[in-house]
This record gives sequence, C-alpha cells and structure tokens, in this order.
Amino acid sequence: MPVPTFLAKSLRVARRPAVAVSLGLAALAGSLLTRLPLFEVPGYELASAMGLLLAFAGTVAGFAAARLERAAPPASVLAAYGAAVAPCLVALGVPFLVAVASALLGTRCSPWLGAPFYLVLPVPGLLFSCALGVLLGFGIEKAFKAGLAFLAILLASVAASLWPLWEGPQVFALNHLVGYFPGPLYDESLPVEPRLLWYRALTLVWTALLLLVAHGWLAPETGRLGIRPRRGKGVWAALALLLALVGAARVYEFELGLRTRHADLERVLAGRSETAHFVLHYPKGKEALERRRLERDAEFKYDRVVSFLGAAPAGKIHAWFHESAYLKRARVGAANTNFAKPWHLELHVHDQAFPHPVLRHELAHDVAAAFGAAPFGVSARWGALVNVGLVEGLAVAADADTDELTSHQWAAAMRRLGIAPNIRNIVGPAGFYREAAARAYTLSGSFLRWLRDSQGSERLRRLYRDGDFEAAYNRSLDSLATEWEAFLGQVELDERALHTAQIQFERGSVFERPCAREMARIKGEADSLRQADPERSLELYRRCAAIEPQNPAFLRAQAEVLADQRDWTGARGAWERILALEQQPAGVRAKALMGLGDALWWLGSPPQAKAAFEQALSLHRDRGSDRTAFVKIESIDDPEAGPVLRRYFEEPELPAVLSLQELALSQPANAISRYLVGRQLLQHHDPVGAARWLGQALEAGLKDPELEREARRQLVEARYRAGDCPGSMAAAASLASRGDPSDRSLAQEWQERCAFEARTFGGALAPPR
Repeated sequence: MPVPTFLAKSLRVARRPAVAVSLGLAALAGSLLTRLPLFEVPGYELASAMGLLLAFAGTVAGFAAARLERAAPPASVLAAYGAAVAPCLVALGVPFLVAVASALLGTRCSPWLGAPFYLVLPVPGLLFSCALGVLLGFGIEKAFKAGLAFLAILLASVAASLWPLWEGPQVFALNHLVGYFPGPLYDESLPVEPRLLWYRALTLVWTALLLLVAHGWLAPETGRLGIRPRRGKGVWAALALLLALVGAARVYEFELGLRTRHADLERVLAGRSETAHFVLHYPKGKEALERRRLERDAEFKYDRVVSFLGAAPAGKIHAWFHESAYLKRARVGAANTNFAKPWHLELHVHDQAFPHPVLRHELAHDVAAAFGAAPFGVSARWGALVNVGLVEGLAVAADADTDELTSHQWAAAMRRLGIAPNIRNIVGPAGFYREAAARAYTLSGSFLRWLRDSQGSERLRRLYRDGDFEAAYNRSLDSLATEWEAFLGQVELDERALHTAQIQFERGSVFERPCAREMARIKGEADSLRQADPERSLELYRRCAAIEPQNPAFLRAQAEVLADQRDWTGARGAWERILALEQQPAGVRAKALMGLGDALWWLGSPPQAKAAFEQALSLHRDRGSDRTAFVKIESIDDPEAGPVLRRYFEEPELPAVLSLQELALSQPANAISRYLVGRQLLQHHDPVGAARWLGQALEAGLKDPELEREARRQLVEARYRAGDCPGSMAAAASLASRGDPSDRSLAQEWQERCAFEARTFGGALAPPR
C-alpha cells in the first residue's frame, strides 16, 4: 500500500468518533498517571496501565478500520490492520513521551531502564487487540454484537489467565490482551523476565493467527467473512505452522515459564517427606539429618500455631522449600517474597537452615483457612475484598516472638519515635499497602496479638473472617485501637531499643521512595557484583547515591566494597563522608564509626580505631553492633588477641576460627575467644562443640552484658541441637530469669519445643557422633 494511501486510511480511522474518543481517553489517562508514584517513569506500572487501556481502544480501532474497508471494496485485511495500528501507536507514544520528560525534568530517575516494558507489554497487546478488532469488524455486522463478542472474549481470556493462580502454585498471570501480573508487590526489582518474552512471542503468534483467519476467509468483493476459506494451500500451511507453535508452547509451558502445575514442582523438588500434618517438598539432595530436623520443626510450629489460634485445618499442608530466590521466581513468580495459598493448604518458602525463620508465619496463613472466608480461606468481605492487614497481622501475631525486641516493643518504639502509621488504617479495607511493609506488618501483628491475649482466640477467629470488629468484640475498631495504644504506652523501652527501632523501620513504602523499581534493580545488580566485579559494583552504588543523595546506605555500600578489596584508605574516606553528612540517625553514625574504626585499625592507628569503636558503642545501634564494638575495644590493646580477632572479623572462616581456638587455649581467662569459637561452631553444625565452648565462655565470665546475653541464647540452641533437651531447658530457664521480654519469649520457645519433642517423638534429635 502506498504511504499516502496508508496515512489517509489511518487518519480516516482515527477520525471515527469511537476511535478518537477511546484513543484520546487512553492517551490522556496514561499522561495523567505519570503524576503518580511509580508511574512517573516509563516502566512496568505505566506499561501495564497502557496495555489495559489499549486492549479496548485497539479493538475499537480495528473494528472501525474493517468497517471502512468493507465500505470501499476490494477489502484488504492488511490495509485495515495497518490503518488501525498506526493511531494506536501514536496514542501509546504520548504517555511515554510525557513520562520521559517527567523523568528527565522532575526526577533523578533514568527514563530508559524500565522502557523495555513499554515494548513487551502494551505493544504486542495492541497489535493483538487491533487484529481481534479487524476480525470482528469483517465477521460481525452490528457494532453492538461485536462489542458483546469482545466482552465475552475478554472475560474468557482473563478467566483462563487467572485459573492457574487458583488451581496451581504460581502467583503470576499472563494475558494476551491485558498484560502481565508478575506476583507479589514486595519484589521491587522487576526485570523483563524470559517468561514475559516467550509469552509476548506467543501473543504475536496469536495475532498472526487472527489475521490469517481473516485474510483466508475474507471475500474481498463484499468485505465479509465466508464459511469456507477463499485462499489456497498457502493459508492452510501457514495456519498449520502457527497452530504447531501454539501447541509447542502448550507442551513446554513450564520450561518456558508460562505456567506451573504442582506436578511440575514435584519433578524439580523431588525430595519428599510426609508427617502427621505435612507433605514436605525440598531439593532431592537434602541431608538426612536436615530432613528430620525440618520435619520436626514443621510439626512443632504447626502445634504452636494451632494452639495460638484455637483451630486446625482439615487436611495436610503441602510445604515447598525452594533452593534460591532466582529459582523460586522462575517457578512460581515470587523471588524474595514467601507466600501461602490457604485454599490449597500450601506454602512456598526458601530452603533455609534450622530453625526455619519464616515457616511459622506462612504456616499461620494456612491454619487460618479453617476459619477464613470462602473461597480463599482468608479475611475478606463478600469473599473478594481481602483485608490484607488482618491476613498478615494474624500471621505475625501467631509467629514466634523471638526477635531482638518483642512485637509489642517494636510497635511501642515506633509510636514513641513518631513513625507509626495509624493502625485503624492498616487493618481497614485498603490501607495496608500504603505503608512501608515492615511498619504495617509489625503494628498489625502487635495489635492482633494483643486482641488474642486480652480477648481470646475465639473472638479473633470471628474477626478474621470478615473484619467486622463490632460483630466480633461488640466494640468499634477505634475503641479497641485506643486501648491497645494505651497498652503500648506502658511498654518499657530503653535508649538502645529506640535506636534499634529507628534503624529497623527507616525504609519507606515502595510508593514513597524515588525511582523505587530502578533503585531495586541497580542495587540488586551492585550487590551481586561486589566480589566478581567490584569496580562495576562501585559504579552502580554511585548511581544509587546520585538518585538518593541523602541516603547514606549507598555511601556505606561503597565503603564496604572498598574494605572488601583491602582499600582501607578509600574505605576510610567513604566512612568519613557519611559522618560529615548532616542530621544522620544515630544508627547510621554508629555503622559508619564501626567501619571507620576497622579501617583505622588496619591502617595502623589503634588509638583512633578504639576511639571510633567507643563512639559507636555509646550510640547503641543494636545489640549485635554493641557486642562487636565491645569485643574490638577489649582486644585492640592486646598484642596477642588483637591481630587474631582482627583477622576473625575480617574473614570468620576455618583458619580464623582455629586461630581463635589457639588463642583461647593460650589465654585461659579470655572468655571472648571462647564465645566466638562456640558461635562459629554452632553456625558450622557442631552443636556439641559449640555448647562446650559457650559454656566455658560463661564460666570464664563475659564482662559485657550483651555478650553474656547472646552466649546464653546461643547455648540454649546449641544444647538442643546436640540432643540435650534437659540442658537446653535449664539454659533457657537461666536466660528467662534475666527479665528481658524477648529473652523470656525465646526461652519459652525452646522449652516448648523440647516439651513437644518429648511428647511427640520421645526426645530431641541428636546428631550422629
């Protein structure tokens, strides 16, 4: 078709009222969206929105183009298709240009990093919708009937795309018209994955199929589709080829990442164990001792969650343990986010060391299916309006309260620091995602734990079903929240706890941070290249620092890379630049002082290093930092211990641990070296040796209260893992007597575990001698 003719036809299509209105509204809506967080740059969010808008507008344009071709025979499918696609591409380009200008003029974000989404999401989608519109325009006489046909096709395709989410383990969805849902919001780094490229290639195959059918069955002289094909063998051959491609994609859909079924996961996670309440799936090469520990850990956590909630699900829970975040994303669509599907009684987590850190949380989602609302088994009104604050809050509340602070202490600290969101919004219908994840999870967990402890589990179960506070408690949410806030006001907190909470919750919501997707991707790449390509890693961290110049995290990362490369002068300069920044929280300054002290220590300035460590200790960043600072201060003036400990902190591998053992033997009164050896042996799966060395450290006398506290906590676990439950329970009782709420909670957890194993398995699991 000559270019002037093509342009004339495109303009005629664009002038049709329905086309002009639908494309104009799509371009306007997309342009207005660029004023919202995450939409201000060309990326996944804007591309998805435009794909959705143009799914309708492209079909309208294709229908109008076909009708114009019918009015001026001989009708051509390709002419109609080209005339429909051109104005759609213009409408798609307007928000893209607006977003690029917005990124360049109003932000420090790159307008190009997320731009590939604009190619792979809305472009193939509008090509498909235009082809569908052309087919409907040639095949259906009335616009009203064509609209009904489009609606039926759209609903059927969306249902087909959502079915795998309901029926299978995956949390991603793909649709030729609407686009791509990648999975949980908390996976902020969102690349253009191979699955999306394969699927969009399949979209183009389906587009060609629609156009081929229209071309093969079209009568050019009438502009209508006939019952029989009007073309020769070439049409049939092309049709067979395209159908073969569709069939091949269906056969290899798991390998291409297009769909995942439970049977697919069973092939790749071939390890399997069944217990009283679980079917556990894990990598086939998992060691026998670790398998048995996992089975016991799962059963203990099940017992605790059922006891907390006062209900149990009907049937066994399938727990899937994936080797890595990368493989988990490829299989089910969630990289760093663990998740459960309560309606299937299944959960998906990473295969981590005993005791599993998140298994109990995800397990609580499945147990809650016993009283959650149908069809998903979660807190929801009318079965569809899910109350995420109650869903996640219940899981946090039912989890073990063994962190550095208890959930109530974390919540109280947030309120006293003035950074706590309003709980009334978080547990409301739609307020959870507006807040930073760590804050929303913690506050909702504290609130629901308080409701359970003060009002019982029966009322909590009633509340969970539909979120109706009046029906469950005969009181309003505001009244209950006010009482809970008064309770938090009585929670005792010291300066260290407030500093720790300040660090824990300084990260904002993904909707609040500048260039959140770009930052997550750059930082993820920089983190992965620290050892393999430190120069590139430094370059990427500098890019992050340019986007967020007031965020010291990226200067800190640069300092850490330089330290890893033994560039102590460069690391010292980076730490000093952080300390020179104004209005930095105490935790940030403490971290910088610790890094500066290390650099000065290695540069041969022990007095200056000691001063930096002492300053860091005075700021109380967190208990772990306090322990480290104390050890370094105590050792820096010791000519024998100093070099050994400096080497240990730089690289705590086997040679450094052996040097520590030699130090401990040569200095019988050195409790610190015994503590560090015990800690390392526990991490390296020698609980018997760990218990012995930790016990010796406590007998020798650890001067620092935080070191003593951590040694006691480690000793409880070491004795349990060594198969000595009586010894573990005795150590737990000693730990609980210290009076710290989180220590009491941790001690209770290990005591309950020992009692459960004695009751259920006849005793603790001892490692082979």
